[in-house]
Amino acid sequence: MPLAADQFYLEVGRRIQGLRATKGLTQAALGRLLNPPVTRASIANLESGRQGLLLHTFIQITKILECSLSDLIPPTTTARVDIALESQVARELGKAKVPDEARRRISQQFMLPAKKNKL
Repeated sequence: MPLAADQFYLEVGRRIQGLRATKGLTQAALGRLLNPPVTRASIANLESGRQGLLLHTFIQITKILECSLSDLIPPTTTARVDIALESQVARELGKAKVPDEARRRISQQFMLPAKKNKL
C-alpha cells in the first residue's frame, strides 16, 4: 500500500531538512538558492509536510543538496515489504539444501518485479 500524500510529503520534508542541515544551509539560504526564490516560511512548510513542491523545484533542491531524487523520495510500504520478503527468502535459501539449478532459478525469479513473481 503506498504512503498517503500527507505522509509522503512529511517524509520528503524530513529528508530535505536533514540534508539541508548536513550542508549547513538555513531554510532562508535554501529558499534564496531556488529559482524563483522562495521564502524561509515556504521551506519550513515543505520540511514540515504542509506544502508540496513542484517537480522543477524538487530537481533544483536535489542539485543544491547534491543528492538524487531517490534520496528524497521515501520508499512505499509495498517496497519495504518486498525488501523484507527478499531478505527472508535469501536467508531461507541460504539455509536450505537446494540443488544449485533450483537455487539459481529461485534467485532469478525473485529478482523480478513483484507483479511477475510467481513464488
